[in-house]
Amino acid sequence: MKKLGIFILGLVISLSACQKEEEDQVDQKPEKMEDLNVSDNFDWKTTKEADVKLPENREKDSTTIYIVDDQNLYYKGPAIRESYPITVPANVKEGELKVMDNNPFTSKTKSTMDVKGNDSDGDGIKDNKDDFPNNPYKAYKNYYPASGFGTLAFEDLWPSKGDYDFNDMVIDYQFETITNAYAEVVEVNAEFVTVAAGSGYNNGFGFELPLLNPSEVHDVSGYQVNGSVFNISQNGTEANQSNLNVIVFDDIYDVLQHPGGGTGINVDPSMSYVQPDTIQITMKFMKNGQPADGYAVTIWSLNISNFNPYLISNVSGEGRGREIHLPGRYPTDLADTSLFNTEYDDTDFSVYSSIKQAQNNSKIIPKSYETANNYPWALSFYDNFDHMIEKNSIVKGYLKFADWAENGSNKNWYKNNNPAFRNNQYIY
Repeated sequence: MKKLGIFILGLVISLSACQKEEEDQVDQKPEKMEDLNVSDNFDWKTTKEADVKLPENREKDSTTIYIVDDQNLYYKGPAIRESYPITVPANVKEGELKVMDNNPFTSKTKSTMDVKGNDSDGDGIKDNKDDFPNNPYKAYKNYYPASGFGTLAFEDLWPSKGDYDFNDMVIDYQFETITNAYAEVVEVNAEFVTVAAGSGYNNGFGFELPLLNPSEVHDVSGYQVNGSVFNISQNGTEANQSNLNVIVFDDIYDVLQHPGGGTGINVDPSMSYVQPDTIQITMKFMKNGQPADGYAVTIWSLNISNFNPYLISNVSGEGRGREIHLPGRYPTDLADTSLFNTEYDDTDFSVYSSIKQAQNNSKIIPKSYETANNYPWALSFYDNFDHMIEKNSIVKGYLKFADWAENGSNKNWYKNNNPAFRNNQYIY
């Protein structure tokens, strides 16, 4: 009987140990990027494309519609199409999107409800729907991201591996697109807020509008290019580019003032905080109703959500060529493509070349700016992102990052403040 009791006690201890081992395995979190098993087809996007149909009972005409969900206004403009391609956060369900005749986010005053309202500027849009009721050349404002500012976060050692803290350059951004009554682009205003620079390099930053020619804009203003590395055309676009490129700044350390200690800016809590600086870029596509090259750019051909941002690494030491883009994006005409497939880069250059020949067909997603294990050098966030403290991998601060990267779950991994989602010890 005594032996049976000892056997049962041993069995209980053994089972308890197995159970604890299983629990430890379940709760185990990756400590570094290299612990992740990322599939070849994962695109690293925090957004997705949605095609919203005009309701069958809604006449297609020049009157105003609003495409919304419960939180955001994604499109405001004329109802001149049967379908509307928009970009939304990855966790939004298409069934949540709806087309409305009035803006649900505007307070219902008498003037906003007056469907017979005046048209003071004679552009065909009633004053209560017109963002510029006294300007016949402007009618609507649309924003990307619709929720406010998004964030771009870069590693700057490409094609070397880096430390995956994604804080070598951190920039918040938002685009305001102004269109006329016909959904033709009049002006685009972009705000870029330089938040942090955890780098020893003097890095620059630019973006490409891949579907547009540089001649399609009258002029670009607001950029901060002080050195001689970049060649800027008379209209403010970068010269010798087949697509429209804007260099926002050529040296982040001319934009943010270094605090005088440590490495980088706003990546080490023990160092003084530096107030982020905002650069406002204005691109004028029309002047007095006249497009730059005779053909108007529509809000859909602009497709501002498809903008192609990039860091130019070590400008003062290497010049113009070392561009670092989001995964799946392609370099500009002036990038040094000889760096592809060196060190840790595993870009499929054959696919990249075919895309360039196909005039940037956005339906083809190449493998570019990723390692052989499919890790990126840059990330784009639809909403504001709190960046990492220097030398801490993103997986240590954001506890559901691995779930998102490995199986696409927990799409709100960077927005949820729950302790199960983030460890603030590693987040700036």
